[in-house]
Amino acid sequence: MNAWQIIGSLIAVVAVIVAVRMMGLGEASIADAAEACDLAEAMVPGFIAREAVICGAGRGALIAGTNGEFVILKRLGSQYAARRLAAPVTTQLRDETVLHIESGDRWFGKINLSFPDEATRAAWRERLDQAR
Repeated sequence: MNAWQIIGSLIAVVAVIVAVRMMGLGEASIADAAEACDLAEAMVPGFIAREAVICGAGRGALIAGTNGEFVILKRLGSQYAARRLAAPVTTQLRDETVLHIESGDRWFGKINLSFPDEATRAAWRERLDQAR
């Protein structure tokens, strides 16, 4: 392989990366609470969403169900994964807006959700603690 082929290949790779970014491909973002509720209901059988909070600029969400259940959404690449949180839910505070949640699923792992503000984080943490 000569230098021109290497340079041409690098330019082609950079062009593809730029095109993908410009088209917004490969990025997923939850737009609003209604979308988060729809995703949770579609991914978790029997779950009926009541309200949701969007976390981390649309990278995740915490959804409360009608019967006291909670579902957590987290972004995995360009898709979302959902898990029903089983009581008791273990939470820890990270800073003013971040809540660390143990999913109880070793494959799903631990989740750090960035809430819009400290009051919202405190309110949802209290709700999770009451689910015990």
